[in-house]
Amino acid sequence: MNLSKETGEYMGEDKASIVNNNYVYKKKQSKASKLATPTLNLTSSNTRKRHSTGRKINVNIRDAIYKLPFENGWKRELVYRTSIESIILSRTNSSIDVYYYSPTNQKLRSLREIQEQLDILSEKDLTIESFTFSKQPIGMNDQSKELIRDAHSKLSKENSFFGFAVRPKRSKTFVQQQPFEYELPDDENNGSSSKMKIVFKDANSSSIVRSKKGISESMNTSSSTPEYISVGGQAIQSIASPTVSSPKLEKIDIDNTIIKRRNCEMNGSTEIVTSLASMQSINYGIKALRHVFEYLETHELLSASRVCTAWHFVAMNKNFWQNVRLKNSMVYDWERFVNTINQQVTDALDTRSMLIPSEVKDVERFWLRFANAMKRAQMLKSIELYTCPVHVVEDIIYSLPQIEVLNATSIKNPNLTKETKNLNALMYLNLNHLGQMTKLTELRLKGLTGIKLTALPSFENLIHLNRFSLTSIKAFPKEIYQSLNTITENIEVFEIGDCEYLTKDIAVSLKRFVNLKTLRLENCCNGWDQSAQDIFTVMKGLENLNVLELVNIEFSNCVEEELEKCDGIKSLLVIPTYVSQSATTNRHLIDCLKKLSKTLTHLVWGLTHELLRYTDIFIPQYQQYKHANGYTFELSHSKETTNNIPIIRKRKPTQRPGDEVTLKKKKDELDNLDIFSVPHLEKLLDNMMPDAKTKVIKVPFSETGRVYLSELFNDL
Repeated sequence: MNLSKETGEYMGEDKASIVNNNYVYKKKQSKASKLATPTLNLTSSNTRKRHSTGRKINVNIRDAIYKLPFENGWKRELVYRTSIESIILSRTNSSIDVYYYSPTNQKLRSLREIQEQLDILSEKDLTIESFTFSKQPIGMNDQSKELIRDAHSKLSKENSFFGFAVRPKRSKTFVQQQPFEYELPDDENNGSSSKMKIVFKDANSSSIVRSKKGISESMNTSSSTPEYISVGGQAIQSIASPTVSSPKLEKIDIDNTIIKRRNCEMNGSTEIVTSLASMQSINYGIKALRHVFEYLETHELLSASRVCTAWHFVAMNKNFWQNVRLKNSMVYDWERFVNTINQQVTDALDTRSMLIPSEVKDVERFWLRFANAMKRAQMLKSIELYTCPVHVVEDIIYSLPQIEVLNATSIKNPNLTKETKNLNALMYLNLNHLGQMTKLTELRLKGLTGIKLTALPSFENLIHLNRFSLTSIKAFPKEIYQSLNTITENIEVFEIGDCEYLTKDIAVSLKRFVNLKTLRLENCCNGWDQSAQDIFTVMKGLENLNVLELVNIEFSNCVEEELEKCDGIKSLLVIPTYVSQSATTNRHLIDCLKKLSKTLTHLVWGLTHELLRYTDIFIPQYQQYKHANGYTFELSHSKETTNNIPIIRKRKPTQRPGDEVTLKKKKDELDNLDIFSVPHLEKLLDNMMPDAKTKVIKVPFSETGRVYLSELFNDL
């Protein structure tokens, strides 16, 4: 049997040739018997018989038999060589190509190739009857089985830098073009030789472009169909169109777009003018998509770009790519990702909550590829790094000197693994090349564990720096104060820690920051009193300082006495660390807040979960102890059994060495203690400061470094 060149279907053998040359026929037959002859299994009652004629056969494309290949790993692809609009206008589908892909990913273009592949695969469940090259979709509604695309785009994972296929953006240059036209043939059944012409008129044109055959200028006087011109991407009606007698107008529908067809009376040609309502509908749809896409994350935006050409056009708008956040997204190809953000001229990249590999060896390669690719991101102005190793921060500082905002507040210690849970292990950070970032306005560096600085540059070139945050530093170099003294005086936000490792010299550096508005000090304990007095004395002299954040601070008598003098502070965050007696610490803080109640406008008191759990354990023991000493125990200000804190009523006099602790003194101490629930503490603060916004928050001790006033109040 032979195959038709047009359809690739089997045709009958020429019987006369076999009779006239019986010897040749026998020779061919004996030779063919030695080869694997393709067989057609026609055992099913539903199997379609192929006619041996060379003609095209009308098939029911929705027949279930054509879906069998997809169940056995086959794929089908329809490729439009021209636009769908052109196919509709030309009323032919000759510009559509159909391909099949075998389970081994072989691209097949005819039934002959499919039959050969079936023989190779020894398919028993499939026959050639289950395949069709009809230029219509079978209707699987699954791109992994039946892919419909245009010839100018490819959807494949190899061309995608995310974990799913992304339609690449086609570069388009929008230029002002001259008016153009193309002709549309009339119905094939109509013997008329008239042609229909679609006319687009430019805003600067003075007349409608005519067909090549030429139309008399008198057409302008016999036409009353309004002209439509393009202004700002929208079609509007031209006011300059003459108003004369109206010829016959017909309405036709092409691709769901209503247009007007005007029959010209001179040479039988026809002009089409698009409807204003249709153009407005498209414009409104684009605007609606744009508003919806504003709420999509990056990976969702890329998924939307694959839906159709219109969605792709909207999704790849540069406005959506100015700030790229990779939340809940996994990047597989950083090289192509950097190419994309360079093409889109992305300003800011945020990697917080970005998905990263779970295996340790994969994580190392992941960040190496990231660091190497980001060297070419010369268009970025802001970058937010998330749980990255120290070397990534150093590479970014070295390779991207144009960065204006650099935040890395969760630097990961590469030496800290699940096997070695040594939280005291330090990671080393070299900031020697920081001085070349002359455009830097904001710098925030913080580690998940302690950081040891090995080098600090001179900051004299960072004249634009106004926010400097260097926290979780466990070991400052000796030249730290010399470097801080070179920071510009225009700095407005200064955050530093761990302050227990600082000396009194830090007060000298703070005194230079005359424009300082926000000061944050972390981990102020273990000998903090030695430098506290000097630092608070400097605070009182900074006239612009109105926001103070004290995180994990040992709130002693010295701190209370110095802080209550800082009446210029308007917003205060305090998270005490309870080194000794928590009840006494809370009394010191309440007395200090009473002194500042007339000047504070915002207050946040942070309570750690560890303190609350300790108090919950303490209450039953305290109740039992009082009962054993003849007291009836009641919680003075709380009926809650959880979320309570102790506060002494009156300050105890300082006990002198050698004083004996009598039973009466013990009873006095028991009577001098109150237990406050969190709701009652909130009520106490509200009554104390009626004109201020107050909050009591509960936070784990490990998360105290992530609490900021600006995130708790909208008006700061």
